Amino acid sequence: MNRCLTVFLFLLVTTVVAVPPTSAAVLCARKKASTGSFQEGTGIKLRATTCKPSETVVDPVALGLQGPPGVTGPEGVVGATGPEGPTGPVAIAATQECPLDSLQVGTVCVDRFEASVWEIPANQTALLDALRGGEAALVDLVSGGATQWSPASSPTCSGFPSTFPFNGNWSAPLYAASVEGAYPTNCISWFQAEQACRLAGKRLITNQEWQASAAGTPDSGTDNGSTTCNTGSAGMTLLGGARSSCVSSWGVHDTVGNLWEWTGDWTDPATNLVAWPGGPSLFGADEVSWGGNGSFALPVAILRGGHWSSLNSGVFAVEADQDATISYQNGSTVGFRCARDL
Repeated sequence: MNRCLTVFLFLLVTTVVAVPPTSAAVLCARKKASTGSFQEGTGIKLRATTCKPSETVVDPVALGLQGPPGVTGPEGVVGATGPEGPTGPVAIAATQECPLDSLQVGTVCVDRFEASVWEIPANQTALLDALRGGEAALVDLVSGGATQWSPASSPTCSGFPSTFPFNGNWSAPLYAASVEGAYPTNCISWFQAEQACRLAGKRLITNQEWQASAAGTPDSGTDNGSTTCNTGSAGMTLLGGARSSCVSSWGVHDTVGNLWEWTGDWTDPATNLVAWPGGPSLFGADEVSWGGNGSFALPVAILRGGHWSSLNSGVFAVEADQDATISYQNGSTVGFRCARDL
């Protein structure tokens, strides 16, 4: 084992944690998606009782951080009452933190990247655990035999299997992933997106959470074709994280342009396309389709951020017109993003 990891573990056990042998606390480390074994070089965390699904228990004895059990002492006298033991240590609380696929925005873990939807072989339980734990990378999905559905690699829709229909009443699961370097999924209904998030242990981001997580994303109104948000030059959706400066102040990628993103909120379809007050200096001339009067029979969900061919994309871009009908599945410019609660 590498010397730096050994020193870190020694300091963790000897200076940070003083846990008696009877404590339920355990040492945990990220496990390999392919084998489920301990992945060296990853951080070691102390958990109060059990490891997360994406982690495996680390044996301090095997790592040389703790000796084997001592010799059992002689049996006590039957019926004898021993002295009262000392008060136990204060319970150690598990650290609240966002997994690797997301970033903390207030009290919510927001996915770093727009969602891609995957079918995972039933026998790849370690891979599924890693995905639900937010620690599966694109290489893990590919090497584990996962298949992506409806990647936005072209402006046409490739569709979903009949076992995952547009109304969300699935019979075989598909899972949303937040991974760098994959095409986000497009042509997905609100119902499908909501279920893909839930199956991955998450939920659709809300409109308010989306607004918070997008704050600070550059909204220049132009697209330089290389680093700025994908709003006009590429002519298609790009891989997640492809534009290096299209990142919010929180570190969330691609909220502006690339694909419109479903949020969890429903509303009446808009009858007006209006502009934010104050002009470009305040709200970047971002489009706002808002304000329904109940004349359209179906509800819509709020779409955010804009897409790859809209110069009116931006942090404040909102679409809630008839194109945002929640059963809409033919939108090659519509994707989604998940979040999870801390």
